[in-house]
Order: sequence, then C-alpha cells, then structure tokens
Amino acid sequence: VTSRKDHTGEGHGVVRGQPDQSLHKSSNETIRTHKSANQTTTKPATMGEHATDHCEDWMLELIAANATSVLDSADHKTIIKVHNEIYIAGQIDDSCVTQIHDLGIKGIVNLREAGEEGYADPPAGLSDSIKKIHYPLPADGGWKDSDVDKLLGELDKCGIPALIYCKTGARAAAIGFAHLATRTRFNCGKLEGRAGEFSPEMLALLDKAVCGPEKPECSMRGFVEEYVKKKVLLADGRPGLVGMPGDIWTSGQLSEAEYKSIQEDHGIVCVLNMRPPSEAGEFGLGVLAREEEIIKGLGMQYHSLPVPKNGPYEAELIAKVGEMIKTLPRPLLLHCRTGRRVRDIISTHVPAE
Repeated sequence: VTSRKDHTGEGHGVVRGQPDQSLHKSSNETIRTHKSANQTTTKPATMGEHATDHCEDWMLELIAANATSVLDSADHKTIIKVHNEIYIAGQIDDSCVTQIHDLGIKGIVNLREAGEEGYADPPAGLSDSIKKIHYPLPADGGWKDSDVDKLLGELDKCGIPALIYCKTGARAAAIGFAHLATRTRFNCGKLEGRAGEFSPEMLALLDKAVCGPEKPECSMRGFVEEYVKKKVLLADGRPGLVGMPGDIWTSGQLSEAEYKSIQEDHGIVCVLNMRPPSEAGEFGLGVLAREEEIIKGLGMQYHSLPVPKNGPYEAELIAKVGEMIKTLPRPLLLHCRTGRRVRDIISTHVPAE
C-alpha cells in the first residue's frame, strides 16, 4: 500500500476532510465514483433525505407528541411508545413488570440519580435477560455532550426495543428524542441538518415533552436541540470512500445503509475498524457499538484494531496494521472516525507492497 495524494482538488473534500455534499442522496441512486490518475474517490449513498414512505407525518414530531403523553398522564409510570425502538416512562415499579415482558423490552435505562425523592431501581421481577443500565442524569439539565454520547452508545448496545425511564418521563423524553433524532435522520430528512433548524412546531412539542407546559424556556430542550444539530452536521462532514491500489478502500465511519451499499457496489468482503469501543456515541450514527453485528449480518468479515485518535503511534501497533492489511481478504475497507487515522498510518508508516 502506498501513499496517494488527492489531485482532484479541494472541492472533492475527501483526503482533506471537507464536507461530502453527497451524503444525503437517495438510497436508490448509484454511488458516485470519481477517478483520478492515482486513486478513486467514492461518495457513499445513504437512506435518503426525502424518503417519505414512513415519514409522511414527520417521525420527529410524532416522537415528541407521543412523549408529552407521559407528562399529561396522572400516572407517570405509564409506558409510552415513541417509536418501534424506544419506549419511555416515569418511575416504574412492580406493576409494570408484566407489560414490560409483553412488550418484549430488551434493555432498560434508568436516568434517575440515586438521591432523588422516590428513587427506585428496576423492579426485581424483571427477566434476567433484560439488560439494565443505570446512567444518572441531573433532573435540572446541565448535561454535557460527552455524557449523552456515552449514554446513547450504551442505548445502541442494549438491544431494541428499549425502555428509558426517570421520575416523570421528562428526561426520558429528551434522551429518547436525542437518540431517535440522530439515529433516524437519514430516514427522515426533514431535520434539515445543513440548515441546522427545527420548525417552531417541533420546538413547541419538544418544550412540552421535556419541560412541561408551564415551563416554555428550558435548558434541557436547548441542549437537545443543539446536540442534535451538531451531530447531524458532523455526519454531513464525513469524507467519502478513497480507493487505494490493491483493492483497498478507506473511509470514515459509515452508516448501516452505507455498509450495505458499498458491499453491493464494490464487493467489499472485509472491514477493519480502527476505532476503539470508547468512541461509541461520538458520531451520532449509532453504528460503532454494534458494528460487528452489522458487518457480519451482511456476510462480511469484521476485524477490530483500536488506534488512538492522535499519534505518535507505537511501532508494534503500526506493524500489526501492516500485517493485517497484507493478510486480510480483499476488497478490504479500513475505517476510523473520519478517515484521518487510517490515511496517516498508511501513508506514513505502512511500507509499500
């Protein structure tokens, strides 16, 4: 493998990491490929900005509207479905066990702090097969992006459908919204990531869901709004595929739909992931935490070799990367978060074949 510089110009934004404007093309559109004398640049398609089959009512509005039911209910432990993947509730107790089992809940996330009034762990009668996660978030907001990144990464791993609960359902609604708004943006393009704006109706619904009708100004809503915007814009800036000699491709993190697309269009048979598990949730695609399952489910080989974000890289690690590149089957895809780590190691450290 040799280093290949991009001679296609900065406008293509692949090697230099500029935003890839084709990331929101229709899933039915053929992947665009740009060829130069030295490399091939491919921009992966996604599930589409304008997929309307299951988004005619705007899924995000539906999520927030359903979430308000928890706050409107006198019984906060009522379990509300906000999406096929997510249920939310206030504090749950033994009376909820049968319903949780009937709904097929695979994971329960408790957002309550242990010192809160009326705090209780998930009921003891729940099946041992249900994964229980305690990830406390302050009821008055003041959350950090990194905290929510980690929480959403845990939610990705815990299995679906999942139940999120807190005291009244407000925090659960906020986290459920953040998870679904980031993970489903390719299904429901009306989030308009590049515009970075939500409709007034959306904000009104989210206000009620996470703050209640008596609190029109709420830091929790503002946090969720900005969090989702940042994640959408971050994903918009992902580079496309870069083709290297010898049936090797490099990229940043891809979505589930994009993995399927590159397998079909480029015959990828093996994926080498250079992101450590600790990065799960940082990008907002909801893929890293379950990437092995996704890749193997598509019939490709999956290998993981965690590489730190910043060098210098140890000689042993570089040697291991070189050995894996030589021995893994091809066509081979190597990826990290943005593609920078992969390119740095290949261009600087891995000797030419």
